[in-house]
Amino acid sequence: MKRLLAWLVTGSLLLTPALAAGTEQTDLFPAVREPAAFSDVADGSWYADSAALCYEVGLLNGTGEGKFSPDATVTIAQAAALAARIHNIRSGGTGDLPHAPTEWGQITLTRADGTSFAFDNNISTGYWVDARNIQYPYFNADQSWQAFDGQPITLNLNGTDYTGTTTWMIWNSTPSLRFQLSDPNQYDDAYYEDLWTATRRPSSDLWYRDTTWYLETVLGADLYQMGGMGQTASRLDFVQLLALASDGLLEPINDITDVPDCEGEAETAVLPFYQAGILTGIDDSGNFNPNGTLSRAELATMAARLIRPELRQSVTSAAPALP
Repeated sequence: MKRLLAWLVTGSLLLTPALAAGTEQTDLFPAVREPAAFSDVADGSWYADSAALCYEVGLLNGTGEGKFSPDATVTIAQAAALAARIHNIRSGGTGDLPHAPTEWGQITLTRADGTSFAFDNNISTGYWVDARNIQYPYFNADQSWQAFDGQPITLNLNGTDYTGTTTWMIWNSTPSLRFQLSDPNQYDDAYYEDLWTATRRPSSDLWYRDTTWYLETVLGADLYQMGGMGQTASRLDFVQLLALASDGLLEPINDITDVPDCEGEAETAVLPFYQAGILTGIDDSGNFNPNGTLSRAELATMAARLIRPELRQSVTSAAPALP
């Protein structure tokens, strides 16, 4: 799994000096709401205390109808939201992430008559890109655009203007435009990456838009390298996301030097969490299972151990334990 590795390069240096290793965790993450009695969290279960803690400090919510859904798999968006909340609280916030600016992720088209139109990243009402031919973005447009078919038009993408033309068409019974650059030489890596990154910026109707904006602008995550936010997160995905908010929190308590089923950049990301007692392995060999899925119970347990050092596990080698 390589889609999130690039995040660590820039994100690991972004915590402020105020987030020092010696800060008292209980003060940083106080309870902000009353405990919840989730109907599907049994008393005494291995994850019960972690689920309760993460709910009380505002890192995790229930899933509705009084449930926590401990066995449900976690998406990248859900894992990213937890990491972003941890960072926001450590930075003096409440865990409620700031809203992404309206123009974030928009593409602007300016017609020959000087009229400009901003399009959101939404296949139903804004723009979309065919992944098989990404240099041609498509736009939902009303009938007035037909009069400008083939005329020069300016596309503004991430602050850069590109000159081209639009082709009017009916796409799946919807009036649409296809933008094409006038000068093929303008189609360079910067255009490609900016356009692909724009498609990774969620539209305003998606709950994880603010999370994605926080990842990119505050934590320095590279959206071009990121997998889809709606995809199921792997265990490695979550640890790499959590690392973005963990600077100064991973004081080693275990003398562990390797993780059997991880190597290279993956082991570099995972090993500090073993050494800090947040991870201990899933079997007798201490394997991490980096490509395995992650449950909400495991998510809560990892997060609880991160914010409450007294919950961490002291081991002499990677040994079986959850998560």
